[in-house]
Amino acid sequence: MRLFYLYPDQDPYFPFSKSVESYIRSYAAMGISYCNATMTLDLLDRKNKYSNGFCHWPVPAWVKPDGTFVPSQTNFTSLADPSAVGSGLTALQTLMHEAGHAAHFANIKQPSPLFSQERAPTSVAYAENQSMFLDSLVGDAAWRAKYARDLDGKPIPFEVIEEGIRSTHPFTVFQLRSMLSVSYFEKALYELPDDEVTPEKVQALADEIELKIQGGLSPRPLLSVPHLVSDEASCYYQGYTVSLFQNVDVYLEVHRLFLLTQLIFSYRVAL
Repeated sequence: MRLFYLYPDQDPYFPFSKSVESYIRSYAAMGISYCNATMTLDLLDRKNKYSNGFCHWPVPAWVKPDGTFVPSQTNFTSLADPSAVGSGLTALQTLMHEAGHAAHFANIKQPSPLFSQERAPTSVAYAENQSMFLDSLVGDAAWRAKYARDLDGKPIPFEVIEEGIRSTHPFTVFQLRSMLSVSYFEKALYELPDDEVTPEKVQALADEIELKIQGGLSPRPLLSVPHLVSDEASCYYQGYTVSLFQNVDVYLEVHRLFLLTQLIFSYRVAL
């Protein structure tokens, strides 16, 4: 999941109490449903809770040999702290992302449960393309103009959206470089000869990759990324970055279709 920088004046328009409502309204407007899935949401941070949002399926959706559809059972989490500045945006982004995974796999109707879960034959890039497109909407100016509202229901002013873009957009490449660092670190780590795999060498290698890719040591050290110490999440960041570029293609196509529709409409009006 990408992180959007929160310009201070934007915080009132992302109240934590409105996060679930904004997510539901957004998905409903896009026609996204869950095919009668059962969903359990664990949104608040607490002591000893796993330090990363995730989604998993105790029961995957599938179609039995007799044609009966088995709805999925889904659990997904967030790490929001309602007392913290920016908690509303954090909760909303995680909701949009993890709920995207839940919707994706809830709507797969294949004759085996293997096709509606995150492991093989599903690829990371394929799974993340769905969820990262949906969480990217939270940073879209048009989405914010419609859904970002304060506790009194007032929409976010355009001036606040514009100032936020001008203040943060030039630095978004740093997040991409941070994500790429994880992939390059994994590559370098897996290429190390066995006799060189020591704690000191691994730490030095992480610092070396951060300096090379990000231009300096990261405020989030590479070795704190939970995906690196979990076998089922290894190489996940390759999928995240591929999905980012896929999302750009989707936005360009949507924009092209919008302009084409406007052109056709204008032509018909002229006639």
